[in-house]
Amino acid sequence: MAIIYINSGLHKISGGFLFEVWESMILKSFFGFSTTQIQSLWIHYSGLSLGIIEVLSGIGLLFYKSQKQAAITLIVMHIFILLLISPTGLNYNSIVWPWNIAMILFLYVIFIKNNDNQIVFLNLLKGYNKVIFFLIGVAPIFNFFGYWDDYLSFNLYSGNSKRLEICFPKNSNIPEYQKFLSKKVGFVNPVPF
Repeated sequence: MAIIYINSGLHKISGGFLFEVWESMILKSFFGFSTTQIQSLWIHYSGLSLGIIEVLSGIGLLFYKSQKQAAITLIVMHIFILLLISPTGLNYNSIVWPWNIAMILFLYVIFIKNNDNQIVFLNLLKGYNKVIFFLIGVAPIFNFFGYWDDYLSFNLYSGNSKRLEICFPKNSNIPEYQKFLSKKVGFVNPVPF
């Protein structure tokens, strides 16, 4: 579980997270901040603290003395995510609701209710644990260099998803492309080349 949070947090320390998730989803859509407010450097870059807190909490799960506090911090994070994407929030991506609920339960049961978990790091390199440790603990690092899958690297909601948007002039009618057009209509100011 610690590896999930460490990798997920590292992916959130990025410009993609700041623009796509922090500014667009959280500040504008959820809290209703204006573009002027978001342009403040302090507000813009404070979004990086979410990734840092997630990484530190993931590291905290590795050590007995900090496990309970780290688990509580991560549970609060999951509750906020549920509020953010719930019908009372943005009503967005209901497929991840069970994941967030399950992670809250796992954190509670493993690190709070049964708070006697001491990790023996040497056990990670015994038997089949080596394979699991490589696939979950080491291989996700290769994602930062483009050599491992995003989903297998816990790279979710980092704003780094690859996508392509093609913009047409306003009021253009191109019938052969209609079936490919997004239902979400948005307009951008043209940028001269």
